[in-house]
Amino acid sequence: MRVLIISDFHGRIEYLDPLKVEVGIERPDLILFAGDIVKGHARGNEWLNAQREGRPPNRTLRSIEDEEKEDLILYRQFYNFLGSFDIPVCFVPGNMDAPWSRFWGAFSEVRFQNIHLVHRTFYFLSELMIYGFGGEISDGAKEDFFVLIYPGAEVKKAFTDIEAEKKIYLFHHAPAGFARGGSPTVREIIERDQPLLVACGHRHKEIGIGNIGRTVVINPGPLKEKRYAIFDLETGAGELKTF
Repeated sequence: MRVLIISDFHGRIEYLDPLKVEVGIERPDLILFAGDIVKGHARGNEWLNAQREGRPPNRTLRSIEDEEKEDLILYRQFYNFLGSFDIPVCFVPGNMDAPWSRFWGAFSEVRFQNIHLVHRTFYFLSELMIYGFGGEISDGAKEDFFVLIYPGAEVKKAFTDIEAEKKIYLFHHAPAGFARGGSPTVREIIERDQPLLVACGHRHKEIGIGNIGRTVVINPGPLKEKRYAIFDLETGAGELKTF
């Protein structure tokens, strides 16, 4: 089984057509997307500025209100792209795919049967289970308007009682030890469960393929830089690519 992995799209609509050509060439059996569909510049900048200045972030900024229209257009275009394939696509939200209500509302309108949101849940492809958790993972903070941030304890709880023998985990946040700024929670889950593959993103410069125990971990690099990866489940071989 060939898996095509992408992440961190960030609204680069002009890359969808050339990526579709690559999918046709690669002929994967499964596509994984590790999050960050929209840009979210106004929300993200206000969140970071508020953290630095020690104040509550302002939801009523005109730039944040104006961003909603762009977000909805990008969600629809990206889902239409994913829905154009006749193979399963599993995905999770990125930290910039906020507010949660907007992300979920846009996805709830999707009528494509091949697209599967696996955030906190699973999708079975024959005997293979794909399970995921999106967003940034923190030591304790939680946020779902400006950015999507989940506390590690909440993520650990979501990964209890995962009994499938063959599984792929899909995160937005990369594991600690694989990437600078990686999540200790994600690494702990990987070390405990040893899935066949973990696909992740978020850390744009921490591109690579590595191992944590028997698990192959892949951050394909950002799609906004024309990057993707291919992984062969039978051979265990992965390859980083650009188009």
